[in-house]
Amino acid sequence: MMTPDPGTQRDVLMQVSTIDALVNGIYDGVMSVGMLKKYGDFGIGTFEGLDGEYVSGLNLPGYHVHFLTKERNAGGHVLDFTADEAIALLDYTTDFFMVLPDEDSDFYRADFTKSAEEELEKAEK
Repeated sequence: MMTPDPGTQRDVLMQVSTIDALVNGIYDGVMSVGMLKKYGDFGIGTFEGLDGEYVSGLNLPGYHVHFLTKERNAGGHVLDFTADEAIALLDYTTDFFMVLPDEDSDFYRADFTKSAEEELEKAEK
């Protein structure tokens, strides 16, 4: 498996597998949390057997925002908000790295030809 060097890649967004794999019921883990944490403290994916929350995946239709409480004990989708005054901070992340399941996984036998847009829209609301 080709991976970025965790010591030199400081601004890389890393994703493990795809949202289409989840929609198709492919929940096999392909990387340990220990390995993932070598690449930073932010990642996209889920846990073995879909045992945990995931952050949005690649090619998810539409633009949306996630939030995490200051205590880091809750989070979710921002569906609507208003503010009299706000400060927005942006992080320019120029590199993207994705890890796909090994070749013997169900991932490579799945039918990804069916559009998952309706299922994704329902799951994201």
